[in-house]
Amino acid sequence: MKKKRKTKGEALVEFVLDRYNYSKTELAGIRSQWLEYYEDYRGTIAEGKEPWQANYIIPTLKDVVRTKVPLYANILFANGLKSWDIIPGEEEDEKIIPILKDVMMFQLENCGKNRGGFFSVINEFLTQFEIYGYSVAKVPWRVEKNKG
Repeated sequence: MKKKRKTKGEALVEFVLDRYNYSKTELAGIRSQWLEYYEDYRGTIAEGKEPWQANYIIPTLKDVVRTKVPLYANILFANGLKSWDIIPGEEEDEKIIPILKDVMMFQLENCGKNRGGFFSVINEFLTQFEIYGYSVAKVPWRVEKNKG
């Protein structure tokens, strides 16, 4: 008896369903182990912390982070907020660099004013980076308010 040949669409549906069933059965255990590890790693959320902030509970890790964060800040900002420079990506970028530096200086000077200034905010950023290997920062370009 001749076997019916599958259409491209049927083969694609079969492939997707096979991959879905595999991930549902085979990877469920791995995912549950990962979630358990992640919960142990984060600990419980301390009062006054945002959900995205790390809650490190290992004393040695705490000591390491408290030692390294100021070192990073000293390396990055050895001469205060003016410790950095902008290198143009292309030739026409050179004329924009002074404007970009002024805008970035304004943002850095006004960053975290209500929380102790820039260096208290950068410490939070660097702490997150040191614990998780990444961190998130928001740099607003312009604030617009609708009057209506």
